[in-house]
Amino acid sequence: MKKWMIRCVAGLTAAVLSSAFVGCQGGAEELNLTINGHTVTNDEFISVMNTQIYDVTNYFYETYGAAVDRDFWSKDFQGEIPHQALAKATVEQLKYYYAVYEHAMEMGYVNSVSYDDFLARMENENQIRKEKIERGEVVYGLMEYSEDLYREYELDIFQKAYCDVTTNEGMDITDEQRQAYYEEYKDTYFVAYDDISIDYLKVYCETEEELRAYKSQMTDIYKSMDQEHSLEMLVQGYPELLAYYASEDILSNEYSVYAKTIPDVLEHAMDLSAGESTQVIESDNVLYLIECTSRTEYDYHPIEDVADNINAELRESIYDSIVKQRAEMIQISGEWEDIYLFTNKIIQS
Repeated sequence: MKKWMIRCVAGLTAAVLSSAFVGCQGGAEELNLTINGHTVTNDEFISVMNTQIYDVTNYFYETYGAAVDRDFWSKDFQGEIPHQALAKATVEQLKYYYAVYEHAMEMGYVNSVSYDDFLARMENENQIRKEKIERGEVVYGLMEYSEDLYREYELDIFQKAYCDVTTNEGMDITDEQRQAYYEEYKDTYFVAYDDISIDYLKVYCETEEELRAYKSQMTDIYKSMDQEHSLEMLVQGYPELLAYYASEDILSNEYSVYAKTIPDVLEHAMDLSAGESTQVIESDNVLYLIECTSRTEYDYHPIEDVADNINAELRESIYDSIVKQRAEMIQISGEWEDIYLFTNKIIQS
């Protein structure tokens, strides 16, 4: 008999949940669920249910401290029962998928919303990739798709296809929309970092003795720094510190790269003007002395320079709103008690 395999996420903490597999024999009751007139098969329901298990178990862990054991799915947590929550989450996700696929079918991106046709497209794509690999050709992305990853792949394709055509509903972004978005998010996304050049010492100290010795030498350098005596010049007289000396010229568009490699140094240098330096800073057995040698200040990226980015963000947001509105209008047919029973039988098997 056929087994439907589902992943049950279990764990001791909310941050790290391990997965285990349980199965349900094919003798489980049929689902009897339709969405906008389309029959949802048992396999389709279970496939989508798999993607919701983590969020449901995590919710009950964070809300009630619930341990995911064999009895977990049928327990009552102040009126909330996990297998019912899982059933509802699965149906909501199915409604969203059907909204996306019905919209995509209307736009001509796909010929059918059926689950069997979805699987056929996935198998075809995987076969194409397999044959390319066998021929030694380059394959971009995954070598093989699972159901959930292929669904994400198709959803991305549908979104891009819709957003790339400005004559589609909502895709002709106006100057007013662009300006409103820019004003709302300019402090979050459109700040132009300054061009900045810095010289610095960053010294890791393994012992208290090292920390005291290096701090004393760095303090001597700091006290001697002025317009005629830079950090670069003074550190030459301290051979033990030379290995810890570095200099960086950071352009505005390179800031995000350096923020990953030397985030602590940039944090301390953030408010320095040209010619200014920090004092000797001690933090978690690390010593810093940083001098800003030059700085070109900027304000915000002009809206003209980021217009394409804004257009893309707005179009994706509008597209998401369109399909979410469709999802809210989706009609389902089926008895909730039967859906709960089916879900519980699957998850408990």
